[in-house]
Amino acid sequence: MSTSSATRPYHHGALRQALVAEALRVISEHGEAALSLRDLARRLGVSHAAPYRHFATMDALLAAIAEEGFALLAADVERAVANEANPVEQLGEAGWAYVRFALEHPHHFRVMFNGRLTGGDEFAGLQAAMSRSYAALLRTIEAGQVAGEIAGADVRELATSAWVHVHGLATLLLERQLGAASLADSERIARRAIEILICGLGIREGRAPEARKRAL
Repeated sequence: MSTSSATRPYHHGALRQALVAEALRVISEHGEAALSLRDLARRLGVSHAAPYRHFATMDALLAAIAEEGFALLAADVERAVANEANPVEQLGEAGWAYVRFALEHPHHFRVMFNGRLTGGDEFAGLQAAMSRSYAALLRTIEAGQVAGEIAGADVRELATSAWVHVHGLATLLLERQLGAASLADSERIARRAIEILICGLGIREGRAPEARKRAL
């Protein structure tokens, strides 16, 4: 049963966040294809026109969900890195933070990487949030290079390799392509895969320095 706007008031800015939260709820229950601004208005008990004051299109709403997701991801990665002093261990923790985020925020994650919002700069907030999460990875790899623990190759190429690795791993775990696993089992699988990645980024082929062996 819907609630009327008279009994469900939203002050300025609150409706925007309510729309994002309700959209995530719809995605969790029925999938992204079930989203419509009109239905969200009905669910929240506001006029059909109200959502358009915040999101002119469905892409704008999805961009807000993705922006929120990238901001949460960046915060998780930054927090994980801050808890370690050694750059190689930081890289390991950053990788697990990425995978854990996907498992704990699957609906954000799918919207973030659904391919619908790529290739343009229409949504400045989304682009900034994406850049923030990528910058955390670049800084970690650069620190590892300075410490002599990560190969002195192009930092963006190394970052791309690391991102491909952990993103693929996160997707496989999220879609249960590696079997249904608990969070603890997923962590074990992820940390071992990330350890193998880090050895591949090392300064000596096939041999991990002691700090890298301790990581993860």
